[in-house]
Amino acid sequence: MSKILVLGGTQFFGKRLVAKLVEAGAEVTLATRGRTADSFGDSVSRVQLERQDRNSVERALQSREWDIVFDQTCYAPKEAADVWDVLKGRVKRYVLTSSMAVYEYGEDKKEEDFDPYRYPFTMGTRADYKGLEGYRQAKREAEAYLIQEASIPVIAVRFPFVVGPDDYTNRLRFFVDKISTDTPIGVEDPDASLCFISSEEAASFLKWVGEATWSGPINAASYGTLTHTQLLAHIEAITGKSARFGGVEDSIDPSPYNLPDSWTINTSRAAGMGFDFRHVEDYLPSLLQLYANQWNAAD
Repeated sequence: MSKILVLGGTQFFGKRLVAKLVEAGAEVTLATRGRTADSFGDSVSRVQLERQDRNSVERALQSREWDIVFDQTCYAPKEAADVWDVLKGRVKRYVLTSSMAVYEYGEDKKEEDFDPYRYPFTMGTRADYKGLEGYRQAKREAEAYLIQEASIPVIAVRFPFVVGPDDYTNRLRFFVDKISTDTPIGVEDPDASLCFISSEEAASFLKWVGEATWSGPINAASYGTLTHTQLLAHIEAITGKSARFGGVEDSIDPSPYNLPDSWTINTSRAAGMGFDFRHVEDYLPSLLQLYANQWNAAD
């Protein structure tokens, strides 16, 4: 039985990952701040830590060993360094949840388009990285630190926008709500291409890479891309109401997916290794219908 440490694991696709690991018979330990309840009962162990406090990390993690660590809560290179320093010699494999945000804008970005093996990093804290650009830089440097400094195999999983009925950010539901209330949506480029992955598929992918023997960065996304124009056309068909675009202004709520250009990733590496991705159209219509039903029920 594998011994697995999950940093996070009580929300969204992290919660789905833990469920899959428990079902597979793994001995799972959750490391969180202890603020979000989970439903795993005595099927998991728990430790409490504050990720931005090195002393807290040491107290929580210094006395045990694990086969794999799944890091769902790393938002700065110093956080990666603190965990690695504490776990050094007591963990065999490290899976970092990263993001397509490490890439510059553009379509069909491949893993080699951002090279964490040579990218310089600092010991920046979460407070040092502001906004989207800060988030992008933090993920780049966290990848770079772990891949360059850790003496064990490290996988950096680069996800696009993750969607699902358990998305507590409600980024996708935003569009259903705005269209249903005839509220304009701020978008810079309605025809910029975006890519997605479902929370279920994201969890399955993480479990899959945890069982792999290779290391390095890897992209994960559902097949197919969508523009805002296409996404809103889906919602218009479901709700029977028309979407309204507006400029990105203070008086108009911007789309949670608003970007100045297309941003999509290539998944041929993972597919070539045997992971079977779904198509975004396999789950998006039913998810949008669920949000529409919830909105109508609350109206």
